[in-house]
Amino acid sequence: MALLDGTERFGSGTPTTVDAPAVDCPSCAATVFTEKIGVVSCDDCGEEFRAEGHDVVSCPAVECDECGEKISFIQEHRSTRGPFDTYHCHNCSTDIALQTPSGVQSTEKVLETNWLLNGRTLDEAWNPFGDGYWWTRAKTDREQTAVDSLNIEAQRTHPSFNAYVPGSTNAHLCGTDDYCVGYITWEETREEPELGQLYILPAFRRQGIGAGFVEAWREDVADSFSRFRVNNPNADMYRLLRSIEAVEITEDGLDFTGCIITGSKIDVPDEWGPDMA
Repeated sequence: MALLDGTERFGSGTPTTVDAPAVDCPSCAATVFTEKIGVVSCDDCGEEFRAEGHDVVSCPAVECDECGEKISFIQEHRSTRGPFDTYHCHNCSTDIALQTPSGVQSTEKVLETNWLLNGRTLDEAWNPFGDGYWWTRAKTDREQTAVDSLNIEAQRTHPSFNAYVPGSTNAHLCGTDDYCVGYITWEETREEPELGQLYILPAFRRQGIGAGFVEAWREDVADSFSRFRVNNPNADMYRLLRSIEAVEITEDGLDFTGCIITGSKIDVPDEWGPDMA
């Protein structure tokens, strides 16, 4: 089973160099790679100055393994994922690499369990659930980067995942001994905690991981509450809630024994019958 089967926005890149426009910082003489004509900031000393009269200088870059495009590491081409700069292929629309303190990493690398542990052991860092899976609250820079990476892919599948705000939303991660494979977002409320998004990589679905993950999240976050909130659940979420006995089907309709549904309630599974919505 390939980790990224069914995904489109993960990519990888090979470090290389390209010729790119640059200017010298007038304060420290450091090379500042920029295409801009106007005020720029020097990464080395923080000095702001006007960039003009650019030279062409060899610049670190990544060659996209998907299409062969070479993307330079100049500021105008950067976005961020967690605390790290991300380099986006403008030709085939995949994020192809991250610049981290330990060097250039492929976007797939940030989902590797060992990379996330960063020298810690699995037993001391995270919590087990199910048969060979772990969960943790996303706290470190690397864990937050994994959430951001999974959310970028999740946005491809449904616009509701755009509601995630990196760095300001509570998140849990889950994974195997080898890889991080999913995340949950949630909000603290004055009453019950609210489960937000649940995303599992396509290659790991239909194996009970999502249900076990939500159970682990419930025990960690919502154990002191009789119920938790779920906003606008889709049919798959309804099925999951039923599998963990948060929703029951009765003769009178749906009994929300372990959760409170907010927003729309209409997307119940078709096989439950037309009177359940």
